Amino acid sequence: MKKILFLTLLFIFCGYSFHSLLPSYIKRVEITQLRNSTTREFLEEYLREDITEKFMKKGFEIVPYRGDMSLDINITKFHKDPHYFDAKQNVYRWKIEISASVVCVDEVKGVTLWRGTVTGVSIYNNEEDEEENVKKAMEELSSMIVERTLTAW
Repeated sequence: MKKILFLTLLFIFCGYSFHSLLPSYIKRVEITQLRNSTTREFLEEYLREDITEKFMKKGFEIVPYRGDMSLDINITKFHKDPHYFDAKQNVYRWKIEISASVVCVDEVKGVTLWRGTVTGVSIYNNEEDEEENVKKAMEELSSMIVERTLTAW
């Protein structure tokens, strides 16, 4: 009985909470480069807008230069592929994958905090709008970049 009470209290009082693990002196974020190496237009515009919004919601300031932290982002892949076929072998669902290589640097100390490739995915039916699903994949991509930046150093 005591074990059940202990586990219940532990579960209640130790809930998950998301906090930035970045050093406290990092307050300003600079997106030094945001390139689109794919043939799909406007991806970099969607990504810049969404990343800016997400960092600002977390209390960071986005600056054009002299940031405490910088992000160099290159959108490297845009794929739209059949994901599911119906009984007649017609495409019923599509999968959009958008990947970006990212380098995040602590500009105050001059060290790389993280470097890697991140991918956003959206799966949708034929009846759904493709452009809206491109934006969904971009939102997932930007969320992953921001989360990794805040936690992976």
